[in-house]
Amino acid sequence: KRSLNEVEYEKYESIYHILTKDMPIPNMVIYLDASIDVLENRIDLRGREFEKKISTSYLEQLSSDYRMFINDFEAKHPDVPVIRFNGDEMDFVQNSQDLNIILEKVSATLHKMNLRDKYGIPANAVITIAGTVGVGKSTMTKMLADALHFKTSFEKVDTNPYLDRFYEDFSKWSFHLQI
Repeated sequence: KRSLNEVEYEKYESIYHILTKDMPIPNMVIYLDASIDVLENRIDLRGREFEKKISTSYLEQLSSDYRMFINDFEAKHPDVPVIRFNGDEMDFVQNSQDLNIILEKVSATLHKMNLRDKYGIPANAVITIAGTVGVGKSTMTKMLADALHFKTSFEKVDTNPYLDRFYEDFSKWSFHLQI
């Protein structure tokens, strides 16, 4: 919203509502957050050329926007559990104990919501993993999918023709990137 002009935002909203009208609300949201220093370090470690253009101020604004989004989501959907993890305090990639804590919380929430079949596999659960760039959403998704036998869906960032342009000029390429 911040990087789209008013006309583009109205178009985006119209298209978004058409495309998401029949989509289910997630059964659970896993929200990953981290400090700007941790995000920048992870982005550097990832080594994606187009992400080198991400400014600290952009990360600060994006982090703030995600926090507002998740708080708004919780207010609008109080029946959907939001499990929050702080990437400054947990490193689920390097520390298997942190990953186990996350897996236990997710499994317990699925169990409490009766979203497991007779074999213990999540049945028809829609889980959304949210957070800013560099926080570990894709890695978390892969690890949860492996451990809990989920099917996943990923955006193909390496072949997205707009990401590189977007980080060079937000206002010019935001609409293209979102559509």
